[in-house]
This record gives sequence, structure tokens and C-alpha cells, in this order.
Amino acid sequence: VRASLAGLAGLAVFFTDGDSIRLRRSPVAWYGETQISGDSLNVYMVRRKLRQVDVMGNASALSRSDSLFPKRLDEMVGDNMRLMFADSGLNRIDVDVHAISVYHVYEDTLGNGLNKISGDHIVMHFSEGKVSNIRVLGGVEGQYVPENLAKNREEMYALPGLKWRTDRPRLRYGPQQGMVTAQ
Repeated sequence: VRASLAGLAGLAVFFTDGDSIRLRRSPVAWYGETQISGDSLNVYMVRRKLRQVDVMGNASALSRSDSLFPKRLDEMVGDNMRLMFADSGLNRIDVDVHAISVYHVYEDTLGNGLNKISGDHIVMHFSEGKVSNIRVLGGVEGQYVPENLAKNREEMYALPGLKWRTDRPRLRYGPQQGMVTAQ
């Protein structure tokens, strides 16, 4: 656990000199309101700031779509995934092989349906925490679901096998000032 980054795995190795973490055996990591999982995760930092997460095998990412719509999760899956971060947060996600994305669309603060897209490769760019651009390459298929069909039916459009986990570790201050433990 460190600031907005947390993770769980059967095996975690932190390379202090290389500023990286390897998570194996059912790993899951959280960054802010994004949950990432796969067969294995490699986390790369620069001066202890998150810069990249590589997810190898059965890659998935879930993000809370909008605080006004708590049941809506934006979802991405594929064989492999790379998440890139800048100082302002998540900057880009690349998904390779059997890439599928379900993301909810908003107009101001109102729900405006959802898009489900698939292809060989998906690149999603973010600006200020929101999707700003999506590019899909090879074998492209897409579906738009209008708000009147998506509203209160979020589970119906969710990708199979994905669920938001509630066991995220949190920082907790101990009895001695400055002592911090993960819980």
C-alpha cells in the first residue's frame, strides 16, 4: 500500500534499486478507482511514482465510471495490457489480443448510454481522469446502447467473470505515531 496504489498477490517482490514490483499468484492492484488483475503484474515506478503497469495473461481493468452512478464500471479485458501513468494520473491503456472494452458515456453529469467495442488491439487515452480518445485496430466490432436501455441494467452489459473486489488493503496508523500497517 502506498498513497493511491495498493496490491494483493500470493507473491510480491519489491525491487528497491529497480523501483519495480512483481506481483504473482492471483495478483490484483488498485490505483485510485481502477482495479487491475491478470496472471501476473509488473509495476514500474520512477522515484517511487507510478509510471507503468504491465499485465500478462487474462488481463482486466475495472474503473468506477462516475460517482453519481456507483453501479457503472468501465471494463477492459484482453490477453495482455499496459497501463501508462503521468504525474496527473492514468494516461493511456493498451490492450492486445481479444481486446474488449465496455465504457459508459456521459453528457455533462447525465448518463448517455454505453459503448461496447472489441478488436485485436485497443488504445484508450485519458485526460483529467476521463476517456478522451479510443482507437481500435483489427477485427473491429462495436455496439452503442442508448441510456434508456442501459439505465438500471448495468449487470446485463458487464463483461463475464469481472467483479469489483472489496478486499483492497488500506493504510492504518498504529498506536505509535508514524507507524503504518497495511490492513
